This record gives sequence, C-alpha cells and structure tokens, in this order.
Amino acid sequence: MQRLLLLLLFLVLGFFGALLVAPNFINWNEYRDKITNNIYSKTGINLEIRGDIKFEILPSPALKINDIHVANIEGAMTADTLKIDKLQVSIAFIPLLGRQLKINNIKLIKPILNIEVLPDGRNNLAVAVPNSSNVQPSATPNTIVSSQRSKVLNNFIDGLQVGSLSLSIENFSIQNGFVSYNDHIHGRSEKIDELNGRFSLASSRGPLESSGDAIIRGMPINYSLSTGNILKDRTLPLNFSLKSLKAQTNLRFFGALTQIDKDPKIKGKLTFDSKDMLKLFAISQNAEKLSNSNDLALSIKSSVDATLKRGMFPDIIFRMGKTQGTGKISFQNNNKIDLNVSLVSNKIDIDSYLKRKSNVSKSINSSINTESKLLPDNSDDLVPLPVNIVFNNLINNLSSFTNNISVMFDLSSAVIIYNKEAIRQVKVNASLEDQEITISQLSALLPGNTDVGLQGIISSELNTKTFQFDGTADLNTGNLRSLLTWLSVKLPSVPRH
Repeated sequence: MQRLLLLLLFLVLGFFGALLVAPNFINWNEYRDKITNNIYSKTGINLEIRGDIKFEILPSPALKINDIHVANIEGAMTADTLKIDKLQVSIAFIPLLGRQLKINNIKLIKPILNIEVLPDGRNNLAVAVPNSSNVQPSATPNTIVSSQRSKVLNNFIDGLQVGSLSLSIENFSIQNGFVSYNDHIHGRSEKIDELNGRFSLASSRGPLESSGDAIIRGMPINYSLSTGNILKDRTLPLNFSLKSLKAQTNLRFFGALTQIDKDPKIKGKLTFDSKDMLKLFAISQNAEKLSNSNDLALSIKSSVDATLKRGMFPDIIFRMGKTQGTGKISFQNNNKIDLNVSLVSNKIDIDSYLKRKSNVSKSINSSINTESKLLPDNSDDLVPLPVNIVFNNLINNLSSFTNNISVMFDLSSAVIIYNKEAIRQVKVNASLEDQEITISQLSALLPGNTDVGLQGIISSELNTKTFQFDGTADLNTGNLRSLLTWLSVKLPSVPRH
C-alpha cells in the first residue's frame, strides 16, 4: 500500500512537473500567426511579431516578445502606430488561485508611438474607425475626432476589467520611449524624446501612481501623476505635476476627471510657477534683448473646467515682477476654435524686461541700429524692441494661424512704463480671425499729454512680408516735442530768434 501511494505521488509530481517544464521546450515562434490572428479577430488591432517569443512558468509565469509592430491606418505618415523593441511581462502565480491577476512587472524597451489625426478626421488611436456611411451628414472632422477619443478612453477603462479577476500592476516601466503627435487638420506637430517612466496600479479601479522624465521641445522635464479610486464609475480624482529644473518651472493640477462614462471633463485647480521665463523661452528670437532681472519670474493660478469641446479658466490670478492682474479665458471647439481672453493688470514695467545698451553685445547693437532710427544715443539707455521687428513678428505669427481659430481680446492696464515714461489708461479690444486683427478699440494716454485712439484692421501681405493697416487714428497732444523725445526721435534744433 505504501509503495502504491509513493507511485501515485511520483506520477502526480511528474505530471505537474512536466506541465511546468514543457513550455520551455515549445517553439512559440511557430504560433505567431495564430496569436496575431486571434488578437485581430478580438480587437481589430493589426499586430505583427517579427522577433522571438518565449514563455516560461518557473519561477513565475513570464512572457518575452521581441520586435512588435502595430500597423498604422491607411493614409498615415508612418507604417506603424506602435513599435516595441522588447516586451517583458511576469505574473505572480499564487494570487491566480485566489482569482487575482497580479502583474509583477511589465517592461517596454524602446517603444515608439505615432499618434495622428488625418485630414479626413480619422484618428489612428480609435479602435473602430467609422465608415462614411455611418457618419451623419452634419458631422465634422472635429466632432468625429472627439467621439473617437471618447471611445478610446471608454475602451481603455473597460479594458482594465479582466473578466472576474482582480487586476493589479506592481511595476510598469518604459525605457527610452518616443512619442510623436501630428494633427493634419490644425497643422500641429509635437514629439517627446527619451521617455522613461514607471507606474503602479493597485486595482482595476485605482489608485494609480506614476513618475518619470522626458525631453519635450529640447527641454528636459520630470512628471508625477497620482489618482484615487474611480468613484461611482464616473469620477477619477487626479493630481499631476510637470517640472523643468533647467527652466525652473513647475506646472501643477489638483482635481478630478469626471463624466468618464460619457463626456470626460477636467475640473480642478491649476498653478504655474517659473522663476525665470527667459530660460523657458530661450529659443525666442528676442530673448537676447530681455533683461536677466528677477522680474521675469511668473506665477499663474486658476480654476479649470474643460472638456474636449469647451472649457473655461474663470478666475485667473497672475503676477510677473511688479505686474499683477486678473482675468478669464474660455474656449469652444466646434467647427473651429473660438477663444476669448480677458485680462486686467495694474502696471506693466516694460523697461524692467529690457537690457541696457551697455549689456548688449556690439553685434546685437549694430543689427538693431541698422533696422531702427528710434534708439537713443546714451549708452546707459534701454534697448527697446524696434517697431519694425515687433510688426514683422506679428506678421509671421498671423501667417502661421490657420483659418480654424478665432480669438477675442479684451486687455487693459492702468499703467505701462516704457522708455522711462508712463502710458496710462491702456485699453485694447480686438479680435483675430481669418489671419486678420480687427481693432475695435485701442486707446491710451501717452507722454506729452497725448490722447491716442485707434480703430481698424491689420492684415499681412505674405508676398511682400509687410503689414497693412486700414482704419482711423486720432491723436491729440499738448506737447509734440515731449512726445517725440519720448519716442527717441531726433529733432532739428529750433533757432532762438
């Protein structure tokens, strides 16, 4: 009897031992086509595995796949939506017996993600691209893209539910990733280089923790993200931070992602702090003419209430050096983007943002003096930005705007300090649309007891790279010589007799 029990025990251990060891002797590469065909039939994702596949049971279930490609949609710029050099996944075995799917580790090595919005409105991240017969005649590319993004988010949330298993991810890491974004409708292009990060997920309903670093527009940044548990299947508490030590800049958001079951909305508080805006905008053409003073520090605070189609920053508070003010910004994204900006400031000291001539290199001085005759001769005076340079930049910016954006400006400032004099009661009410600036009101009190008012349209002549103003200007001055002296215009001497 004892021998029989030993034999049965030997057979059972041998059977389970064979189950554990057998996967190591299977050539999983022979099953590439079956795996990819099954994934395509279930998800519609056109997956291709070009490298080796390896599956192990001991010491814990682990999967390793090399050279993974997800084909892009027809008409896209790149052949692949997603490319992964190496994928490694390991799962804890014992929790599976308790109906818990605990992923110990997921590692993506050199992933490349290409996100595109095509001219016809198709999004290559959409799980199912609607056919033209399924799209209502009134639907526009923007509404199609918006609905597709909602589907992607909802499918992602549904994908966190793995049958009846409780899902948790102890460590998900990305090494040396790359992300590109191309919006052919609005002509936008962005990329993220050297993306390295990790996140952990306690359960399919949260919380989630993530942190990492990347390079955006040549600027190294660090990020951190944390969420709470999903509440009532529609609200996700969310905290986000984006920092750049090089630019001494910090962007923070505290709030929640609501209505995730239908029309996702971001609600919360947003803060932005930069100790030196010059470092943040180091690539600006006119950055070399700006001062290195501490007045270039900027802080912004506001509430946020936004969806993909509309949004508002209703209570903006900003401070830059001695300048402080309030405002609000709202936008609508339907057939085109409608943006409304309203800002009120107490004082803007432009002089404090400009370098003095003694601190500017000879080469810069020579180039500026050849372009403008408005500079004073005193080497201790400020270096203003020449009028023609300002308008040339305005023209270039106008030409870069698409016809799908409309901006309304309502700006005012009690005092603006420029060239050691005060400009008072500044009021600007204007709009930007179809690459034209329409000035409804521009008024101010200039030095020399001068009252100026302006109305009209500023448009750019792309062929000649010049601007054109059609409108009316009213100028009343009590002291013309004082006004021209402030503008640094040299006047001929007037004889005494």
